[in-house]
Formats: sequence, structure tokens, C-alpha cells
Amino acid sequence: MRRLTGLAMLGLLLFTTACSAAVVTSPPPAMSPPGPTSTSTLLPTTAATQTPTVEPSPTATLTPTPFSPEGCSRDFCVVAGDFWLQRPISASAQQTVDGSYLYGSSQNGQRIVHSGVEFYNAFGTPVLAAADGRVVYAGNDEDTAFAPWTHFYGNLVILEHATPHNGTLYSLYAHLSEIDVVQGGTVQAGQVIGKVGMSGSAIGSHLHFEVRTDPLNYSTTRNPLLYLAPLNNANGTALAVLAGQLIDATGQFISTPQLVIEQLDLPESTAPQRFYIETYAAKIASDPDWQENFVLSDLQPGRYRVSFVYHGRLLEHFITLTAGQLTYLSLQVEN
Repeated sequence: MRRLTGLAMLGLLLFTTACSAAVVTSPPPAMSPPGPTSTSTLLPTTAATQTPTVEPSPTATLTPTPFSPEGCSRDFCVVAGDFWLQRPISASAQQTVDGSYLYGSSQNGQRIVHSGVEFYNAFGTPVLAAADGRVVYAGNDEDTAFAPWTHFYGNLVILEHATPHNGTLYSLYAHLSEIDVVQGGTVQAGQVIGKVGMSGSAIGSHLHFEVRTDPLNYSTTRNPLLYLAPLNNANGTALAVLAGQLIDATGQFISTPQLVIEQLDLPESTAPQRFYIETYAAKIASDPDWQENFVLSDLQPGRYRVSFVYHGRLLEHFITLTAGQLTYLSLQVEN
């Protein structure tokens, strides 16, 4: 499990104030034909093989007791994280994740619930292996569905990785314009495996990046931000990651279209730094080791206010983010 590196806590404050703010939405994805890569057959993996069909994911539930990582006995603590994946885009291109369509979000119901994260880059930008691994699939999805339907990802590559904890995870790279690896081969972290494109159902040129526990099963995704190492800021300091859970009195996940994360203690001349994110939709998987329903990465270290509206009340909590670490926040509220 993860080693505790710091601990702090603050009380939960309740206010009977409602609030609202605009949320940017995008139109539903349009379909476009996949690129000209030939269809391939998925190689056997270290896990048991399954028929390549997509099973619906169960509604997310929790036990009534709030979860916390090992050694984190309170609602907010700082832990080392599990950042063993590199960015699949080089530092010379756009390495940041699109914040408007994070894992588990749907842009307030305007799009399908997102099973990964997006890296918007120019057509032809090199795509890199996020870790050492084996190529278990390199082709398109014309005949085999890796999502709710075929022609969804277009050209894609799936890599199998041995995790630092002696497990197995798979990374998926979709909408490629070019595939530069051979199925059955091995790759090293940072190796070029393809090029950014807009094949399948892509809206614009970008890389769709996923982490899965089963390469064939769309319902076994995990939030990539739990594994991708945070970037550094302009001063070379590692940025931070915030993850956590919002649950009600019965232990069920709370779904909110607007969780506000605001950096505090900024100089007066600095513009406010606020992030507006959705918590996970009901039919998206959490990591069993974290039991989270929100994650946000690449945040400046410092003090933050986390707030949302629940049953007409404004709830807020104050936390501290530490460079290169993961801050975990577990809030259970009364109905």
C-alpha cells in the first residue's frame, strides 16, 4: 500500500448558501471513419481471456464507513501516490490533460461518460509508451469492439504492463493517425508507438489515453491521473495531485456537476486559480485501492478550498497540496 508522508485535518464547514456557475460544454461526439490501418487480432494476455464484448459497469457503491488510504486516519492526508506512468506525449508538445472532459465526466450530460483522458496535440505528434511493456494489440476497431461500438477508437495500440506492485495493467492509445509498433513486440517507456490523429469518433486531433485492468473490457478502466506522474512547474517544482471521495450518510457516492477547487494565499496581483470539475458518473469504475470519485492533477502546491453544493447547502473544506504528492480527501456528509 502507499506510504504516508504527511497528515493534516480541518473541520467540515456547512453553510446554507446555494451557488451556481457556468460550465463549459461541448457538442456530442461525431463519427468519422477510422484510419487506413489493417485489422489485427488481440494477443493472449497474462490475464484470463474473454469474449471481446463490452459489459455494463455496475453503479458505484461504498460501505457506510468513509475510506482512507493506509495510515490516513482522518478526512484529509498527503500520501506518496503511485505515479509509475510517464506522459504519453513528449515535453516538446502538449503534455497537459484536457480539463473540460476528465475521466468519469460527461460535460454535464452532453457527451458519453469519459473512460480516459485527452491530450490535444497537432496531427502527427509522436505518441509515446507510458511504461515498459508488450504490444497486445495494434490495429483498428472495425471488427472488434473495445468500446460500446466499433469504429469508436479508430486506430489504437494497447500495451500490457507489469506494475510496481506485481500486478498487470493495460494502457490504451486511441484515434491514432499512424501505428509505429508491431503486435507482439516489446516497448520501452518513452518509445514512439504511433502518431496523434483523429480516427474513429474523435473530435479534432488528439490522443485518447486509457488505463484498464482488462484490455477487452470497457468497464474495467481506471483514472489515468492516479498513475501519471505530475508535471513540473516553471520553477522545476513537481506539481501535485488531488483525489478523493464525496459520499452521503449511507456511503453512496455523491454526484455533483460542479466541484470547485480554488487555490488560496495567492499574491494580490495574481488572478484567482479555480478549477470546476464533475465527480464521476455512476457507471464508471473507481480504483479499489482508492475508492475515489474525483481526481485532478498538475496543481500548484499550496493551500486550497474545495467546495460544492449539496441539498441546497454549500459545503467546503480546506486542504494543503504538496509537491509531487497525492492529497486524499474523504468527505462524508449528512443528508
